[in-house]
Amino acid sequence: MKAIRVAAFILFTILVANSYAQKVIKTDSVKAYVGKEVTVKGTVTEVIILKSGLVYLNIDGIFPDNKFTALVFKRDAEPFGDLKVWEKKKVEVNGKIADYQGKPQIVLTKPEQIKSVK
Repeated sequence: MKAIRVAAFILFTILVANSYAQKVIKTDSVKAYVGKEVTVKGTVTEVIILKSGLVYLNIDGIFPDNKFTALVFKRDAEPFGDLKVWEKKKVEVNGKIADYQGKPQIVLTKPEQIKSVK
C-alpha cells in the first residue's frame, strides 16, 4: 500500500512539473501565442539602441521585416550589460508575448529571460 502511495506521489510530481514547463516555439509561429508565456527560439539579427536608451533585439530578420522583437527599456537595461553582444547569436527568450502594432514582442526585465543556445 505504501509503495502505491509513493508511486502516485512521484507521478503527480512529474505531471505538475511538466505542466509548468514553458513551450519552446520558433519565430514563425509566435503570433499564435500572444498573451501566453513561452520561450521563443531564433537568431538576433539586429540590435538597435535608441538615444532614449530603449533597446530592440530584432530576431530572425532586419526591421521592419523581423519576425519577433525582444525589447529592453532603459530602466531595466543596466543588469544586461552590453546588449550588442547578442547580435548574430542564436537565443532563447522567455516571457509573455505581447502584440505591439502588429508585431510580436517580449519585454525583457531581467537577464535570465535570454540565453544563448546552439
